[in-house]
Amino acid sequence: MEKKNITQISYHKLKREYYADLYNLIEETAEFSRFAENENTRRRLAKLYFLICLKEMTFGQAGVYRDRIIGVIMGRAKDRKRPKPVLAVKIAFLKFRINMEKDGRRALKILHNIEASKNEMIERINHESDGEVLLCIVKKNYRRKGVGSELWGRLETYFKENNIKHAYGILNQNSNYEFALAQGFTKQEKAVYMVETEKQRFREQLYYYELERIRV
Repeated sequence: MEKKNITQISYHKLKREYYADLYNLIEETAEFSRFAENENTRRRLAKLYFLICLKEMTFGQAGVYRDRIIGVIMGRAKDRKRPKPVLAVKIAFLKFRINMEKDGRRALKILHNIEASKNEMIERINHESDGEVLLCIVKKNYRRKGVGSELWGRLETYFKENNIKHAYGILNQNSNYEFALAQGFTKQEKAVYMVETEKQRFREQLYYYELERIRV
């Protein structure tokens, strides 16, 4: 395997031409195959997940190597969030398309239950965080090369510039807990729950991680 030169990796704001690579990156990591057998459905789910993050995002950066996306981070500062009606329409239309297929309906039900569990966890903890890490992914072959740390450092700088004192993120069983801990996050709560469909029963885990102090 070719050894990647970290100096050849550049970092940029999210651009529309990056979106296709970002869908692939999310699909590779999210393991939507557990929920949907159809390849097109999994692709649409990855796109849906990205658009939902994009709608909430106030900061986003991508790591690029040879014109391909190898990592992404997306976050939001509550006071900087602005309505994005065009994205809301795209999300609604994409959900409609996914819901047209039986495989898609099952997957949407599972994702809806996961989102509801996430919101319940946040309300139960009653956090006062004013920043959120929406998404942080590094392509598998490029991990442990400083890409994730560089992306996180850029988000943390954004938080500092916008006077964000506390931030949080919701992780699941597929997440890199060691990376979160290395960035200064601490685990506050874990929730285990079951999601049932007509075919399968899924055991999901959610973890609430909080960053109590943005580093100076």
